[in-house]
Amino acid sequence: MIHLDELYADPVEGEPGPAERAILRSAIDLVGRRGYCATSVRQIAAAAGVTPPLIAYHFESKEGLFRAAHAVVDAGVGTSLTRAVEATRSLDEMVRALTEAHLKFPQQHPAALRLLLTGANGPEESQPEVDMSGSWASLLESVENRIRNSIESGEFVPREGMDSVQLTRHLFRLMHMAVFEVYETERCQPDKDIDPGFLGPVGDPVADIHDQFFLGAGRLTSPDHQRLEEAR
Repeated sequence: MIHLDELYADPVEGEPGPAERAILRSAIDLVGRRGYCATSVRQIAAAAGVTPPLIAYHFESKEGLFRAAHAVVDAGVGTSLTRAVEATRSLDEMVRALTEAHLKFPQQHPAALRLLLTGANGPEESQPEVDMSGSWASLLESVENRIRNSIESGEFVPREGMDSVQLTRHLFRLMHMAVFEVYETERCQPDKDIDPGFLGPVGDPVADIHDQFFLGAGRLTSPDHQRLEEAR
């Protein structure tokens, strides 16, 4: 399967050719904008510059194409976020890196984000079900393991009553709310009566989510972090 980051690059030997890539790109974009039922195979073919039979040749059906597009996007998200986790050593670094990767995704792949959120938040009755938990399950486990190890090593002291699973959910809730805000801002016209200060990103969204997480989760025990907190 082609990786999301490679979908817009020139194909190399052994990977899907230009036509298959163009079909996937068009499906991700059109279904993300219009929804599954409102997007036809002919529309996807026209946007990709191919004929409908070619879509049937590569993906068998509209449903097959929809599942393939979701698989590419889901794997792409999971891979980019897992890399962010694996590239760090401390809990503090992991929270920052994971948050940054989350917030970069809408900028790097806006069409992919629309496809994910349209499917997750606005499923249509005749839209095929897709497994959106595969990549996330391993990612959640990696983050939970990192938090649990930090607690056991004494690197992190959680708030009373909080465990590593609850803290993992807390972190992902914060990140998902920030990503969804980007999605909502793009799709919806802001109400003219809303103060502009309530719209758009905060000054440093990565630092904002990092601080919100640790304020609600507990405290880091490293001397460097303690000095930073005292200086604030």
